Amino acid sequence: MPMSDAGMPEAGMAGTGAMEGSPQPRLLCFFDAMCSWCYGFAPVMDKIASHFGNRMEYLIFTGGLRPFNRETVSDEMRDYLLGTWKRIEELTGQPFGGELMLDQDFVYDTEPASRAIVTMRHAQPGYDYSYYLTIQKAFYERGEDITREDVLAGYASVFGVTTDRFQELFHSEAIKQAVLNDFGVAKQFGIQGFPTLILHRTDGQNPNALLMVGQGYAPEKEMIERIEAGLAAEV
Repeated sequence: MPMSDAGMPEAGMAGTGAMEGSPQPRLLCFFDAMCSWCYGFAPVMDKIASHFGNRMEYLIFTGGLRPFNRETVSDEMRDYLLGTWKRIEELTGQPFGGELMLDQDFVYDTEPASRAIVTMRHAQPGYDYSYYLTIQKAFYERGEDITREDVLAGYASVFGVTTDRFQELFHSEAIKQAVLNDFGVAKQFGIQGFPTLILHRTDGQNPNALLMVGQGYAPEKEMIERIEAGLAAEV
């Protein structure tokens, strides 16, 4: 599905591998660490990266599922989320063990985790996607509260970022603006759900051809076929 042209923003990269001498297609990946369908999609994304390798560059945007939310989880929302999690587990095999996070005092604010991912993008370029997967797994598998700064900083240390350095960046105006920029890119493209994948083709007559190749969860075979079709399409 073609999309309108747009200026291409900077973002974190899960992997590069540019091919010298030829334009490099880019896969723009819009995720959220606290999006359960993104968690279910993680194994599919691994298969996509394995299949395409350095045929594409992968840019990661944290899209902003419920940023700056201040309301605690209601009984209705809890029931909805648990039902969704069960469905995703049955469909994808991804294990869920974070039900205890959804108590009546939990505030489902996705901004801190998103800001932490952007923090890692600047602190350890190239590791933002690995960090995203790590905190996502902590939340959904083990029920750790990734809205808490100390939890987020603890996982940053796994990637060689000290707590002091993490906190310095995490609270900086530059990072606060950078995460808003990520949210803004998602809005610019009209993205209303996650995961969303957009293929940016630079090798045709239109150097800013944008093709929507994924909205929501889809199995690996279907996703690979869509991306292959996007890479082969005349643009």
